[in-house]
Amino acid sequence: MLIRKVNLILTVLVLVLLATPSRSQDTLKVMSYNLLNFPNGRDDCGSNLSVPARWDTLRKIVQYQKPDILMVCELQTEAGADSILNRALNVGIINYYARASFVVNQSGFDGLNNMFFYNTQKVTLYSQSEVLTDLRDIGEYVVYANDPNLSFYNDTNFIHFYVGHLKAGNTNAPVEENRRALECDSLRSHVDGISSTGNFIFGGDFNFYTSSEPGYQILTAGGVNKFNDPINTPGNWNNNSSFADIHTQSTRSSQSIECGAPGGMDDRFDFILISDSVVNGGDKVQYINGTYAALGNDGSRFNQSINNPPNSSLPDSVISALYYMSDHLPVVIDLLITYPNVMALSTTQTEVTCNGDCDGSATATIAGGSPPFTYQWNDPSSQTTLTATGLCPGTYTFTFTDSTGTSLVESVVLTDPPVLDATFSDSSTISCSGDSSGFATVSTSGGMAPYTYLWNDLNGQTTVTATGLIAGTYTVLVTDNRSCTDSASITIVQIASTPLSVNISSVTNVLCNGNSTGSATASTSGGTLPYAFVWNDPSSQTDSIATGLTAGTFVVSVTDSAGCPGSDTAIITETPALVLTITDTGTATCGST
Repeated sequence: MLIRKVNLILTVLVLVLLATPSRSQDTLKVMSYNLLNFPNGRDDCGSNLSVPARWDTLRKIVQYQKPDILMVCELQTEAGADSILNRALNVGIINYYARASFVVNQSGFDGLNNMFFYNTQKVTLYSQSEVLTDLRDIGEYVVYANDPNLSFYNDTNFIHFYVGHLKAGNTNAPVEENRRALECDSLRSHVDGISSTGNFIFGGDFNFYTSSEPGYQILTAGGVNKFNDPINTPGNWNNNSSFADIHTQSTRSSQSIECGAPGGMDDRFDFILISDSVVNGGDKVQYINGTYAALGNDGSRFNQSINNPPNSSLPDSVISALYYMSDHLPVVIDLLITYPNVMALSTTQTEVTCNGDCDGSATATIAGGSPPFTYQWNDPSSQTTLTATGLCPGTYTFTFTDSTGTSLVESVVLTDPPVLDATFSDSSTISCSGDSSGFATVSTSGGMAPYTYLWNDLNGQTTVTATGLIAGTYTVLVTDNRSCTDSASITIVQIASTPLSVNISSVTNVLCNGNSTGSATASTSGGTLPYAFVWNDPSSQTDSIATGLTAGTFVVSVTDSAGCPGSDTAIITETPALVLTITDTGTATCGST
């Protein structure tokens, strides 16, 4: 057998803690309805009446009944499904209905499709499948109940709903009954193939004339997941006044509307059948006795139309809507949902921010139980709310007690984070007075990384290492990811107390022009002894006194032992060159002297 599945997502939530059971309940109103070629109807018969705006007729019925589950068959189009959802169900302030995906019948019979509508406040659609049969698909819709405490559990109530429209007719009874039987066999094979017993509900137009039909027998025969008639009313239902109160067709005695069947109320074609677990509530979903009904059938309509007065079972407007909507009556049942609502308790915590703080908190989340409740923390203040605040590091116990005296206990442990500690792992000294070559590196441990840094130097550096520092004392503020802080200070030392000073203290100029008898003496102070000298004369003299200098400009470069430099310039002059000039001449004569 082929199964076509459209899976939806169920978020599985974790069960935290179970204790003494406490039960809470809800109800589901279920309706199964053959909508008679909705929304377009038919006009292929003789004298016929077409009903305009059929969605509005359906609205009157569902607004009266308020079903949480609406299973329909003979749906022609997806537009029809949207029309039911948006014009008949979600009307006015009501906006909580949703529908399954529209799937065109795959089993070979065009135009007659199924649909499933549901109240999202009560259930969630978990998965959708199509059971392919001999004639028409049977839709499978699996829902789970919206347990108000679902956040504590990974177990809630699942229900498998099936919607079908079996082969009609009995003019050739053996053939038509066999077709219905084949469809029922496909469903039973599918349901029995599910691994365990569960909540199974089958609704629709089954076209059974008697409980002895093979199809009915297949559905209700023994097995893992057999179906049951909630009102246990077997027999020959066709044209039998003994079953007048459960007949579902036809709502009209003579008038042909949308080419539906006339003839009055004389057949039980429409059913809702339930599995054993729904009968006995073994899986937390149970049929509520006395709620099964063919809506609008007061038991006095045998071979009459549903609106033949007097019918006071429903308001006149609803009876009229049932008459014009379809030649079938809807079948309804109520289900009791019992949630697996045990007492449960979980806790969460917020750790203290910084080492030694007392700003931690712990919060308890509860479910189930019978109010009123009491809450008790064992902290020094004995707080009695769900959230305890102002907690120091330590272990704290929360006790949750309901009115029956049942208690749950849960503990939390708040830890003290490691102390945030800032120390210096590296630094430098400054060799030369006035330099800005110092640096310092901070090392951080404890707290919670990442860390941020802020130095108090002129540039406000924000890195692990501060550079370009002059001599002085510096402080770095370290902040961790929780805004905890620590600081450390370091002094950058300058080795030389005074700067290196170089001066030319004396100069000996060259007395005779062109000679190299000049000299210059460099005097030094400050810096760090010893000093090294280098003159820029041709001999690159390395003493504090340079000698043998010619006239000119000479620079002495001095470096102290810390590598700090200094220099000064000496200017050597010389006397002008001696120049002899003959200023007068004469001519010598013989005998002259």
